[in-house]
Amino acid sequence: MPVRGPPDRPARDLVTHTNPRQARPLTSKLRLDEPNDAGDEAQLAFDALLYRLVVIGEAVKALPEQLLDRQPQVPWREIARLRDLLAHHYYRVDAQVIRRTVESPMDDLRNAVTQLMAEHQRQA
Repeated sequence: MPVRGPPDRPARDLVTHTNPRQARPLTSKLRLDEPNDAGDEAQLAFDALLYRLVVIGEAVKALPEQLLDRQPQVPWREIARLRDLLAHHYYRVDAQVIRRTVESPMDDLRNAVTQLMAEHQRQA
């Protein structure tokens, strides 16, 4: 079980890495149906996107459970499991799953984390 500390840093990481202005340029360069045959630029964008998802999952794991419980509609466990898949079983990555992950769910995650940070700041 990871050590869970103050949510400030992990929450900031989540907001940064779920920023649509940063994630969408990566996805626009991808041919996710054929990531291995898509060319150097698309492969680099795909790799960068995978790394961003690993960072997001790691940040989720560092947030306190009671904080995550405030946004029960967000699939926190699935986000953490995706991080584990990408970090430890990267050879099983399905490009279509990644495509579904970075479209609208990323916006929902960013909104939930922004709300959590605002609540935390009001309480501090």
